[in-house]
Order: sequence, then C-alpha cells, then structure tokens
Amino acid sequence: MSAATIAPGMPTGVEIVRTLLATRGRLRTQHLYALGLAGWPTETVIKPLPPQPLHILDAKGEIKMRRAYNVRGGMAPWRPKPEAPYPDHPFQSVKFFKGRILSALEERNLIRKVLTRVPLETPADKAEALAKAVKITRRRQRNLALTPEVGLGKGFRLQKAERKIWEAKVYSLPVERVEPEMTKTEYAWEVCGMTVEAERDALQKAGFARVNVAPRKTEVETEDMIDRDEMGTSTGQVIPLTPDILSTDHLENVLQTESLPTQLRPDPTKEAPLPRALPVESPLIQATSLVLSHPSIASRWRSAAQAERSFNEVVEHERREIDIRRQQRRDMYKQMKEDRKVKQAEKYRDELEGRPDLLQKVEKFYGNRDGAEKVWKGESFTRGAGW
Repeated sequence: MSAATIAPGMPTGVEIVRTLLATRGRLRTQHLYALGLAGWPTETVIKPLPPQPLHILDAKGEIKMRRAYNVRGGMAPWRPKPEAPYPDHPFQSVKFFKGRILSALEERNLIRKVLTRVPLETPADKAEALAKAVKITRRRQRNLALTPEVGLGKGFRLQKAERKIWEAKVYSLPVERVEPEMTKTEYAWEVCGMTVEAERDALQKAGFARVNVAPRKTEVETEDMIDRDEMGTSTGQVIPLTPDILSTDHLENVLQTESLPTQLRPDPTKEAPLPRALPVESPLIQATSLVLSHPSIASRWRSAAQAERSFNEVVEHERREIDIRRQQRRDMYKQMKEDRKVKQAEKYRDELEGRPDLLQKVEKFYGNRDGAEKVWKGESFTRGAGW
C-alpha cells in the first residue's frame, strides 16, 4: 500500500474510532469504516479516485509486460502497486483500517470484539429467516409422516401427480411450527481497558448492572448457542448525540442517507442503514463513558493517538525522501542521456568532416542549423537514406 498524505486538520483514526464507540456503544468493522468516512469526509471520499488501469502503456504505445513463469508465454501485463482508495483519510482503506488501527487498539487492550445478537432489518435477512423456519417446520412434518400412526411414508417413487397429493397431505399435518428468528448474531467492537472486576465495581457504584457481553467464540460454538438461544440482545432508542472529543456538531446530519456520498449509501434491500447514536441513559453508553473517563484509560487512548500521529509523520518523511531520490535519479538519467548524445554527435561530426558532399546534403535537408543537434539528426537522416 502506497504512502499517503493525511488531509490537514483531520483527527487521527484512533480519535475517530473512540468518538464512534463512545456514542454508539458497539459497532461492526464495516460500520466503523463507513461511519468514519461519512462523518469526516475528505476530498477523495467526496470525489473518489479513478480506478487503477488493468495495464500500462510504455513509450512505444505497447502494453508494459513483466516476466511471469506461471502463465503461458512467460509474460504478463505489468500492473502498478495498488493504492489506497482514500489516501488523504486516516482510514485510507479497509485493509489499513483493520490491520493498523483496529489491531493496534486491540493489542493495547482498548477495544475488544464481542458477539452480540441484533434484530434483522433488511428484507433479504428477513426472507432468509422465514425460509429457514419453513424448512424446519416441513422437516418436522415429514418426520411425522413416517410414524406408524400417520403412515404416509417418504413419498419416493411416486408419479408427479401422486407426489403433489403426498406433499399436500404431509405439509398439512398439525405440528408445532417454528417461528422465524428475527435476530442474528454478529461480531462487534466495544471499548474496554479495565479488568472485569474493576469494571463491575465501577458500574455498581454508578447504579446499574454490568452489560452482559458474550465472549468471542468459534463458529461451531456460535451455532450451538443459536440453537439453544443463549445469545444476549442489544437494543436501544435511537436519538442524535454529539460527542465532545472532536468537533462533530454536524456529524448526525452528515450521516443521513441523503447526505452520504453515492459509494457510501447502503443498499436498503441488502444492507441495514448505518447505526445512529444511542441515548445517554442507555446502560451501554453509560458503561462506555465510564470506561473512557477513567484517567488511565484516557491516557492510553491519548498515547495511541500520538503513536498514530508519529507513524503518519514517519510515513510522510519517508515519502518525501523517496520523491527526492526519484527526482535525483531522473535528473541523473537525463544528464547521462544528454552526455551520450553529445559524445555521439562529436563522433558523427568527425566522420562527416572528410565528406563535404554528404555534409552539404545534410545541411540542405535540415537547413543552416549549427551545433551538435544538426549533425546528430543529419546522421540519422543519412543512415535512413542508406549512405
């Protein structure tokens, strides 16, 4: 990923993550990334960069190739190193956001990933839940049809018309129907930093119980918990809330779907709308504010933000050094090319010195231009003419 220059006046990615988690409690990685881009837009967020070309043309107008031993012919189109889609934003790209910012905060024990259950919001998720409930109900009806009391059998080796009659009888059997599950489990990020005992004591002093957070589990354990319905539920009223950590008075207005850039607007049929801020009296927000207000935790967040600034400064310094070395190398090659042309011109001038007839033809073709450039172009002309 190429080095980038962060837009001046932009907060660090750590500060953006802290602000979003302080007002929304728990957020998925995709929501953190989308809200960070939409709440603090830069020039490349508003006007995205053009997509990178699939191939590059060289000076001759041909596709620039590279050696590739795993393709037929041993050559493949050369492609430049991929660049970040938002180089002037602290998040830069999803890979940088997950690999640099979130991983660094997790290593510092400032955020953690938890497993939560959230309500379904998109039509696609609701249709999938309904289809799953119908599938389980019909499986129960088919199992009931195998019992000796009903005796409808499995319905194998039946003609098309008989199969329809069998399905009508089986799927009308009275069984306990499964209601569709209108919630789903997903991983989300939340702030942390204190031990479980210290956090429990602090929350008890504040007058409310600790938020029930499920630890991170594997996919198999997650499916078992879903079958036993052991997952917790996280709900809350949605109202605008402006944090004081950053100047984001217009944040909630910017996050309206109509104000978002086109590439950041969620598809209502496939994606749920971006989460809004939770009320101040929400237990999750109170627990988050209590953790962030702790002096040691606040100091560690400031240290993480300063580490990100230092990293950006180092990256910017390296980028400037690379640009300087590239320019020096270009100037060196340009000077070498000019010196080579001068030497060749001197050589051709010596060769044409004893050929006045040829020199007269060259001067007549190119005019009365003096200097090494005339002789250099004249030699090219004489070679093309076969002299």
